Formats: sequence, structure tokens, C-alpha cells
Amino acid sequence: MKKIIMLLITILLVFSLVACNQEAINEEITTDIVDSTEFTEDELGEVINVVEYYFEPSVSTIEGTLITRMYYGPPGYGENPDTDIQEYPFILQLDDPIDVLVQEGDLHNSDKFEV
Repeated sequence: MKKIIMLLITILLVFSLVACNQEAINEEITTDIVDSTEFTEDELGEVINVVEYYFEPSVSTIEGTLITRMYYGPPGYGENPDTDIQEYPFILQLDDPIDVLVQEGDLHNSDKFEV
């Protein structure tokens, strides 16, 4: 029983050290970018705040304004407005455009820029 407890403590310690080391590496990279004189302040903000978005099954958080507009539905989807159903879907209008990237091996999607 003591051996199992010692093994678990050792594994926990190793994972803690690896996590701390990763944070230190991330801080070094950020510091190197901040110390660089090759970027203006605006460009530096863009470099640090880069967020990548991917198609499903990835989950992302995006922000914008929820709006609604009228679109014609079946049967003619606008070909005969007198008989077509008027639909009012909710649309998320993004504050800033985003790029949606394809993950390796995705055969059904393609990169979409400035969406």
C-alpha cells in the first residue's frame, strides 16, 4: 500500500514539474515577443491575441450581436413571395472577422478567411 501511495505522489510531482516548466516556456516566448523591436504596439497586440478557430468537433467561444432578418422559405425560397413562408432566423453578427481553419485530415471542409 505504501508503494502505491509513493508511486502516486511521484507521478503527481512529475506532472506538477512538467506543468510549471510549460508555463515558464510560455512566459519566455511572450517575453521574447514583447522585447522584440521588430513590431509596433498595434502589431504586437495582434500577435499576442491570435486565436485559431477550427471546424467541428472543436469548440470555440465567439462574441457578437444577435440579429434577425427576414428570409423567404419553402416552397419557392423567394421565387413567389406571395406563397413562400417568411422565416426570421437568429444570426450572430461577429464584432470582428475570424479565420476558420481546417484540421489535418479533414476532407470535407476548406479554410475560410475573414468570416
